[in-house]
Amino acid sequence: MHDSGMRYILAVKAGRVSDFNGIAVGTISSSQLFIDPEFSEAQQLREWFNGEGKN
Repeated sequence: MHDSGMRYILAVKAGRVSDFNGIAVGTISSSQLFIDPEFSEAQQLREWFNGEGKN
C-alpha cells in the first residue's frame, strides 16, 4: 500500500497503547483495524492532512 503513493488512515478499535521508544499501538484479541474508514473523525483527519497537515 505504501509504495503506491496513496495515504491511508488506519483506525484502531480496542488497541493497546504503550510507551516503547515513543508511543506504540498494539493489538489484542478484541482489536479491530479499519483501513480508510468512513467515520466522521477519519474524514476530519483527511481534510486536515490535505489542507495543512502534509506540509
